[in-house]
Amino acid sequence: MRKVFFVGFLLVFGIKSHAQDSKWQLRTELYKPINPFSFANATVNGFHFPSNFGFAVGAERDWKQKKRVRMYQTATIGFYNEVYFERVVTLESNFGISFKIFKGANAGFEAGAGYHRAKSSNLVSVYENDKWVSKVDNSVITNRVAPALALNVGYDFSEHFSGNLPISVSISSGVNLLLPYIPESGQPLGIMRNNKIMLKYRL
Repeated sequence: MRKVFFVGFLLVFGIKSHAQDSKWQLRTELYKPINPFSFANATVNGFHFPSNFGFAVGAERDWKQKKRVRMYQTATIGFYNEVYFERVVTLESNFGISFKIFKGANAGFEAGAGYHRAKSSNLVSVYENDKWVSKVDNSVITNRVAPALALNVGYDFSEHFSGNLPISVSISSGVNLLLPYIPESGQPLGIMRNNKIMLKYRL
């Protein structure tokens, strides 16, 4: 029993010590995409308040870290679904700056760009077997570059464990800009707003 406890102690201590020095973090994002141009999205085709969702996973690297300021780069791959409009696979990279406010509280911004591969998912009426039925039309595929800008507010729980716990949680609000969003709607450009919750684990 003593040996198991001793090995466990060494393992945890090693993880904590390494996490203090590592420049890399694993990053998971959950977010709700909101398209300001989709005013009818709440009551389309008899369905009320559809649940849009998105997620992304990736890595984050510190480029410069001082007592109050941190500069970093992110790289993520993800997916989001805007009900009745499109489903999108994303590949994004952002540069960010974070400022420490008090203890674990921090604020900052991110700016970057991503590649989006979008497939339409709107409902269409099709006449089959002597009746009209609704089906998902996924025939339109759009490839696009999406610049992004976000404001972040977060809290790093490791501050309560002498900097040893390699976990932090952040929230952010940002936008993807200049999207050739839905050509059929007559909007050549669009804006997608994202409210995110981010969980990070320092390696």
